[in-house]
Amino acid sequence: MMKKTFLALLLFAFTAFPLHAEDTTERRHPNHKMEVTFVPAKESFSQDGPVLVTLEIKNIGNTPFMFWQGGRQRGPRDNQFAFSGEQSGRMLPDIGNPMNLGGIMRPVHLDPQEKVDIHVDLTKWFDFTEPGRVMLRGSYYMSFADPQSTNYSKIWEDFASAEFSIQIE
Repeated sequence: MMKKTFLALLLFAFTAFPLHAEDTTERRHPNHKMEVTFVPAKESFSQDGPVLVTLEIKNIGNTPFMFWQGGRQRGPRDNQFAFSGEQSGRMLPDIGNPMNLGGIMRPVHLDPQEKVDIHVDLTKWFDFTEPGRVMLRGSYYMSFADPQSTNYSKIWEDFASAEFSIQIE
């Protein structure tokens, strides 16, 4: 009997007092307009070195917007990024470890015409063992918040995406 009473009280505690505050923020489009580009760090890359690219996100609209950077990077790679690649007519397998344990987040505010650069090493996704041109599609998960708000609750989710290519020597 005591075990049933304890379980009933525990169930009541979890339903009456949730572990997180309910988000009452109204979801709405943040009216963002952005230009997204992935820029390789150099003209060509060796097969055995890092393959560094920079994600450039530029606010080309008339209103500021804010998104969160981080929260998915405490692991082998930053999982706000996702990539698919093709070389010689074949898809490249994702050889990376997608495990992440969260991570520190920071708000990124972009006023009109302002941009942010975020660097990433593609060898955390692909093993570039064959020389030639590699066609890539990259995306970056963005959780938007109202830049005028003080609580930074999520109002919208989106992806910054673009196609680009690299040369492997």
